[in-house]
Amino acid sequence: MKRIHPTTGELFLPYRYQDGKFRVADPRHGAVKHHAQYQIAVDTEEELETYARRRFHVRMQGVLGKKTNLISPQEIIFRVV
Repeated sequence: MKRIHPTTGELFLPYRYQDGKFRVADPRHGAVKHHAQYQIAVDTEEELETYARRRFHVRMQGVLGKKTNLISPQEIIFRVV
């Protein structure tokens, strides 16, 4: 899975934290979904994709700028299965 920034064209990929896990955020938490206590740690990219397909936001990092953002699932390009 990836995201291409609509303005800059920068590639964003899922961000793996120091504990080796990815993070997703439940959009039902609204404006506070970015807070750590409202995020879910997941182990694999397959699990990450499952959450994203269920409309969870994914923490991703830009390849060039290294900035991390929560990315809406509508902006994510999924691999073809």
